[in-house]
Amino acid sequence: MNTQSNDSAGSGCSSHDLLAVGKWLTTGATGVSSTYMLAVALAGEVVPTKWGDSTPSDEPDLGRCLMLIELAPSVRNCFPILRNASPVWATYIDHWDELAELYAHFDYGATTARMRALRSSANVKAARPDTGGAVTNAD
Repeated sequence: MNTQSNDSAGSGCSSHDLLAVGKWLTTGATGVSSTYMLAVALAGEVVPTKWGDSTPSDEPDLGRCLMLIELAPSVRNCFPILRNASPVWATYIDHWDELAELYAHFDYGATTARMRALRSSANVKAARPDTGGAVTNAD
């Protein structure tokens, strides 16, 4: 599964990938988190959402995000921006390759368990008064 970027960080979707995004939007294999990821990539900034927490919550959500990046690799360029959307997004981005590897090995139980652990860790960090809710790179 190709999850590597092909353009510079934060530059949004490449024109080639826009065609792939159009096809992806019509597959029905979209979800809140993958659609939010695409919105950030297209806007080039964190965008407000009516859905609240727009992060992947389990293996199927992550799979839709990975499929989007596989079809349109330049979406990954939004990761530096997406990190600023929430502490959970920041933590997932910091562990993206690990999560993608678990998913690629069809270890869906382990993938969802790791996502839950990362989400919990991010929420604890966000609630700590000593960090002021700042996003950190530590696990």
